[in-house]
Amino acid sequence: MKKLYFLFVTLLIASLSFGQKMVITGVFEGPLPGGSPKVIELYVNEIITDLAPYGIGSANDGGGTDGEELGFLGTQSAGNYMYIAYEVTPGDFNTYFGLNANYIDDVANIDGGDAIELFYNGNVIDTFGDINTDGSGQPWAYEGGWAYRTSGTGPEGTTFSVTNWTYSGINATNGCATNGSCSSMFPVGTYTTVATTDPVIETIGTSGDLFYYEGNGPSGEESFFVYGSNLTTDIVLTAPTNFEISLTSGSNFINSINISPSSGTVDLTTIYVQMVSGLAANNYSDDITLSSTGVTDKTVSVSGNVYSASVCANIGDIIITEIMQNPSATDDNGEYFEIYNTSLGSINLKGYTISDAGTDSHTINTDLIIASMEYAILGNNGDSGTNGGITLDYTYSGFILDDISDEIIISCSSTVIDEVHYDGGATFPSPTNASMELSTTAMNSTDNDDGANWGVATSTFGSGDLGTPRAANDFTLSNKTFDIAGFNISPNPTSLGYVNVTAKSTSLMDIAVFDLLGKQVIKQFVSNKLDVSSLKSGVYIMKITQDGAVSTRKLVIK
Repeated sequence: MKKLYFLFVTLLIASLSFGQKMVITGVFEGPLPGGSPKVIELYVNEIITDLAPYGIGSANDGGGTDGEELGFLGTQSAGNYMYIAYEVTPGDFNTYFGLNANYIDDVANIDGGDAIELFYNGNVIDTFGDINTDGSGQPWAYEGGWAYRTSGTGPEGTTFSVTNWTYSGINATNGCATNGSCSSMFPVGTYTTVATTDPVIETIGTSGDLFYYEGNGPSGEESFFVYGSNLTTDIVLTAPTNFEISLTSGSNFINSINISPSSGTVDLTTIYVQMVSGLAANNYSDDITLSSTGVTDKTVSVSGNVYSASVCANIGDIIITEIMQNPSATDDNGEYFEIYNTSLGSINLKGYTISDAGTDSHTINTDLIIASMEYAILGNNGDSGTNGGITLDYTYSGFILDDISDEIIISCSSTVIDEVHYDGGATFPSPTNASMELSTTAMNSTDNDDGANWGVATSTFGSGDLGTPRAANDFTLSNKTFDIAGFNISPNPTSLGYVNVTAKSTSLMDIAVFDLLGKQVIKQFVSNKLDVSSLKSGVYIMKITQDGAVSTRKLVIK
């Protein structure tokens, strides 16, 4: 029995050993329409008289192996390359590379985050990427670009080594018509089995889109990766003026960093980048330099913006209108709050800060544009499958809504645009599995400070919690207090210098108009027309009293 077992093991080892005659050497996602051509390059180490045991498979979007999807036929000579391509338009591979593909097949219909497996007799003998991880955002991502194996490395079986490859970066081939004319040329057919002994520094990624508002630096951080081989001295990274670098996320940012190799190797290392404090409003861009003895300096581009504080919205242009602080979705997973744009124009909240009165704080780091008189929903879990069935407009981190009492403060630079301090039932409601909602008659940054103007949602949404995300709130203060029969205002918005006001009763109406800071700007007794010629363009709140009844309306001046 033992003899049979050892014979089986010997045959298996021999089988896999024969399989090492082929290796994955390149992956490519093209710039032609539809991402065409998409390509897998293979290299044949030794003559293969029968390709039938070999095959290829792609693992899409981190969903695990799909097994062998394309088998090969025929023979191959040592030192040859094989190309499997996917084309949107027939001939795309030849148009871009000037070569003919060995196979045109859907197995190569890969996005820049898909992994590849090479098979021999049903066993994986080489891999690019992690079959269980969507590569988008990973160091090995190659969307709109390519990755190419370092000579002398591989095949690697089922274990993928990020540092055995060189990467173009994302969208590196955008706008290219052919490989030969592209500034980021796919190094087609250049792999050899001979490893270089020269010192090498490689980087992955760039650091752009850094920003802050003037007087509110430093910026948030971006990152890139560095690794190296055959090094005899440290890799020295030097940041340009206006930028800082660190080996630690969130701290220890300085101008220069040394990374020491171990036996000549620097493993994949994350470098964090930020813009320094105190910069004037402007666009900034430069290069981080990486140096080591015997290596031509490498550079990594870095860029960012400092925005003028004058682009901040006015106080009260954005208001908090709904808070789901204690949902039924697993505690914090389903929390959200709703904001509303009371102004006449769109507002981009990129660079604004969400915070509480303690240590929670998050700076909005992508465009979040809210149109006039529209809502946006912000929460800390963007997965609608686990957050109670809500689609967020923005997912934050580093900020949690306390179930009982907390603060939501929205600020731009040093200016607080709006804030709400809910208090666990003292004046605000404190529901479970339902949101707190600002009365539809109190939609301004002054009234939303008062817990008496907040109630509990009654409409069901998503997985069963109560709330009205991205829609008008259920809660309205008592109609007995806020109801003038037949009241109407027109035109609204107005640019005429007046509005017509009518009601079922013919009694005079006592009308007070407030700006969004709560300051009274008009006080008139009228029967049918209100003079608003003194008001600047913007949004105002009208409080109308007639025969003991009161109505509140929004007034828009163009």
